Amino acid sequence: MITGATDPASATRGAAATEPSALVAIDLQAGFDDPVWGARNNLDAEARGLRLLAHWRARGWPVVIVRHDSTEPRSPLRPGQAGNQLKPGFEPLSGEHLVAKHVHSAFIGTDLERWLREQGMNAVTLFGIATDQCVSTTTRMANDLGFRVTVVQDACACFGQTSPDGGLLSADQIHRAHITTLATEFAHVVSTDEAVGASAAASPVEPPPGAITSVAGLRELVSPPSELVRKKVIDRLDDHARAFIAKSPMVMIGTHGPDGQVDVSPRGDPPGFVHTHGDHWMLIPERPGNRRADTLRNVIDTGEVGMLFMVPGMPETLRVNGRAWVTTAPELLAPMTVEGKVPQLGIAVRVRESYLHCGRCMHRSQLWAPATWPVPGALPPLARMLVDQVNIPGLEVDVLAELLDEMYAKELY
Repeated sequence: MITGATDPASATRGAAATEPSALVAIDLQAGFDDPVWGARNNLDAEARGLRLLAHWRARGWPVVIVRHDSTEPRSPLRPGQAGNQLKPGFEPLSGEHLVAKHVHSAFIGTDLERWLREQGMNAVTLFGIATDQCVSTTTRMANDLGFRVTVVQDACACFGQTSPDGGLLSADQIHRAHITTLATEFAHVVSTDEAVGASAAASPVEPPPGAITSVAGLRELVSPPSELVRKKVIDRLDDHARAFIAKSPMVMIGTHGPDGQVDVSPRGDPPGFVHTHGDHWMLIPERPGNRRADTLRNVIDTGEVGMLFMVPGMPETLRVNGRAWVTTAPELLAPMTVEGKVPQLGIAVRVRESYLHCGRCMHRSQLWAPATWPVPGALPPLARMLVDQVNIPGLEVDVLAELLDEMYAKELY
């Protein structure tokens, strides 16, 4: 039986920053250059923040600029003073959202949550000043509100402080301690390189003609979902979801790496091969494959999975999203033994949300109607296609076909 934390933090923690999320820039204001704050770390945080902004803006993703309007009489960040102004490059552009706050959290006393919901955003990527104060507080509250949170740690900065016992804590010590806490409970923590992806930053892809580059633009054409569609998304596996999984012999698993590269891989076995453990956990056995380990590597690197379960003949599907880990626990894997072979690895998933997907796509495709299936020989056999693709000298189609047949016959488990 899989057991684990059921607190909101573990259920909603971090999606990688390469996911189309809202970028939230926190308190990048001139007043933080005032020497009153003391010694600071991450002196390149602003430069990295501008890189993040450029990446988001080039793709038309939502951007939020947060400004702290201090109510403290002596604060450099008080409105009306030069220190209240946003640093160059961090002023909001047309269509971007400016949030003026008076406390540590950007959600308190502002319209930030409402605006994010209106944009259809379930994930936020945060950076700014100061790591231990407004960044940390906003991160924790975003997590509590159910957003998937990413913090770009090298685009955050803070200041050294004196502890109550008189000892001096450096800015790096404070930054590291708070980032560690956020990574443990509240957010996925990445670097700027990971957030934007080195290849994407170096060679951005030009969008095709007519590309929609913002959720607001999408909503001009696609109306918001109905109450039924909104409410069908639940934060667990209920009796219906567990029954669906028990009848499913096939699941598609979507993952992504820290560079934003996305992968979808199928998993199949006799119906019920995915074991559910209560309302929040499931386990997927890892059978022998091509050893690319794309799914496993992505799970280890980012921990996010999206799954699509199918039942033959049924037009509806079940979608499940959550936080995943690769496990070797014998007590979990032994019950998944097939033909006397225990899987060496499994993917344990802490379910964040599940919902049934209507069958219109299946009706349109006629996927389960045998009369629509291509006749044998409509496509070349796998051996023929592989020989054409890999261009390995001496590799013959007939030989490879025999190897594939033997693999299917003897190496499924």
